[in-house]
Amino acid sequence: IFFRYKMAAPGAMAQEAEALAEFSAERIQKNAMTLYKIRQFTAILTGCLAGLVGWTGLHGIGLYVVSCFTISLYIAYTMKFNVTEYFTKTSELFDAGAVTGGALSFILFWTLVYDSIWIF
Repeated sequence: IFFRYKMAAPGAMAQEAEALAEFSAERIQKNAMTLYKIRQFTAILTGCLAGLVGWTGLHGIGLYVVSCFTISLYIAYTMKFNVTEYFTKTSELFDAGAVTGGALSFILFWTLVYDSIWIF
């Protein structure tokens, strides 16, 4: 799913040329977009699960936070915890965007499924 890229250490001209040859903005953009899609899909599935089970309040939000953390750990595991080969910074995988990125999708599907099953 994710593409590797490497950035060589700056130094001599030959190393800089190698760094430019190995650095791929397209791959970084593709990785960021793939991560975004995975987070959105996880938020939708978690929202459906929380609504289906009937969890409200902090139970539902707790499920969402745990699922975001779990999916970030799983992605890091699939990368053999060598995140810097796929992203420019390690924090891209574990930052606040991991939780806030799909929060609105989570709330939408949480309320939609909960209302469809438990209220109507």
